[in-house]
Amino acid sequence: MASAPILPQTQSVTPRRILVAYLLWFFLGIFGAHRFYLRHTRWGVVYLLTLGLAGIGLLSDLFRIPSHVRSFNRTLAQGRTPTPLFTPEQGKALLIGFGMILVAACLIALIWMGTYLPGFLGEAFSVFAGMMWTPIVLDITIFLFGFILILWLNIFIRARDGDEFVYLEQVDGPDVPDDLPAKARSAVFKDPPEPQGLEPSLAAIEGALQLDDSAAAIDLLLELPPDQVNEPEVLALRIRLSLKQDHHEKAAELLASLCLKSPQHPLCSKEAPES
Repeated sequence: MASAPILPQTQSVTPRRILVAYLLWFFLGIFGAHRFYLRHTRWGVVYLLTLGLAGIGLLSDLFRIPSHVRSFNRTLAQGRTPTPLFTPEQGKALLIGFGMILVAACLIALIWMGTYLPGFLGEAFSVFAGMMWTPIVLDITIFLFGFILILWLNIFIRARDGDEFVYLEQVDGPDVPDDLPAKARSAVFKDPPEPQGLEPSLAAIEGALQLDDSAAAIDLLLELPPDQVNEPEVLALRIRLSLKQDHHEKAAELLASLCLKSPQHPLCSKEAPES
């Protein structure tokens, strides 16, 4: 008989049991309890909103629960932590959602309790409650209440976190260590980056010309903005490219343009461009 896998003692997550999963499936499966138990958070939310996919998902899980439990425990045995039940962002969203539901429930309860007040105040609450239970008025009331809450939340989040338009800088490439944490691979800036000008593009074109890769140099030149292709530095590179391709007439034409724009350029001191 094969021995059970030894689970790492440092794990804070306990192994799952088939019996517990089936009990949750039987009593609370329509609300996705067994899915939450197995850390299938997305499916748990789907079951909660659709009552177990109208029972179809429950019937399917009757046969799939053992394999789900084995997969969860196998992940623990390999020393890997299963996906958390809720990420911090999901936890905050759930708390906000439950808070909104609780506030709405408290308001409805207060209105209902107000109908039992004596005198005019009780009658006013009764009229208001009757208007709220009217289908059209109830729909409009819920819509307005939800709209106000969402608007308030949006204003609060923007005031706390600032503008939603941010600039992301990521670290990527073969030199990045594999064990670099995900949070250290990127940085978010609220201010736009300073323009780098033509220097990076010119350096790339210069490198392509040094390697005699005319095709790459042409591609890099085509990526330049139209208003920068006639800058003196770019014209000098275009002259070198034309000479490498034996287009001497084009090189002479570009040299004339360069001398008009920058008479002090070193190429303009020569009688003719040299390759």
